[in-house]
Amino acid sequence: MTRYGVLFVFLIIGLFAGCSEKQRSGQWQEPDHQVHRFDRFLFACDAAVVSQNLRDSAALYFPFVENGDSAFWFKQRSDSLLNALHKDLTSKEEAIRSALGSCRKVLGHSAYHFPGQTPTRSFTYISPLDFDYPLFLSDSLVFIALDQYLGPNSPFYASQPSYLLRGRSMEFMALDLAEALAQRALSSAPSEGTDLLSAMLNEGKVLYLTHLLSPEREPHELLRYTKEEWAFCTANEASIWAYLIEQGALFSSNADWKRRLLLPAPFSKFRLPIDTQTPGRIGRWIGWQIVEKRMQQGDLDVNELIRYGNAKDLLRTSKYKP
Repeated sequence: MTRYGVLFVFLIIGLFAGCSEKQRSGQWQEPDHQVHRFDRFLFACDAAVVSQNLRDSAALYFPFVENGDSAFWFKQRSDSLLNALHKDLTSKEEAIRSALGSCRKVLGHSAYHFPGQTPTRSFTYISPLDFDYPLFLSDSLVFIALDQYLGPNSPFYASQPSYLLRGRSMEFMALDLAEALAQRALSSAPSEGTDLLSAMLNEGKVLYLTHLLSPEREPHELLRYTKEEWAFCTANEASIWAYLIEQGALFSSNADWKRRLLLPAPFSKFRLPIDTQTPGRIGRWIGWQIVEKRMQQGDLDVNELIRYGNAKDLLRTSKYKP
């Protein structure tokens, strides 16, 4: 990434840094939300006049007006990588519109389940290739880096490991938004413990809420798993759970367990022969199964789940026994 690309993302972030089954039935309401295509705006004019055009359109693109001077935006508009990414994106306009439509559905579910918390504007831009920030929320705004969704076979992603590319297509944009909204909903929840179980259940809550906001998606998609990987988890659920209990992993605060089972990786690391068959971040999958079992009992609503801070009690009352 160019130095100006890094600066671009952090300028935006800096501006706003301060600033049951029935429930999953697909309830939706029309969100009050506007989408502003800054990626198209930036390349619709010559580099020499981009700063003036931006000032003239300050009401629409105010986050970008307040960050960066004339020289900065001239360099952004002239940047060879940004121009190449923009050219690639022009051939994907139909897919972009479809992805933004799916994002609108997620926002509609968010408006229903979390009234008053749904972002009111989205801005699309080109990062360029800042893989740490494909999509992020800032107060009432959503920022979407379209160059993060070019497809897993894009030549722009040649340096990225294959296991990180499964979500790099337009169809996953709305899931990234749903997960970001889920994480924000949980951000004010009571602090969990430091053990593996607490971390798994927190991830399970994130996935449960993400599915609540995108109920039409297949469960394996939320984890960026293939159907075969999901089937492997289901077939081996009991033995994996038994192994974690035998190893005393659940109530361990050893960071190594979290690294091996929760962080992005080509496969989860049990240090067993099945490792290479086990999809990465399987601890998230297990946490989701426990949360699902707890919510199936029907005595908790979503807000109660968010506030449920006792991991041991959540596990006990879930009656999870694979």
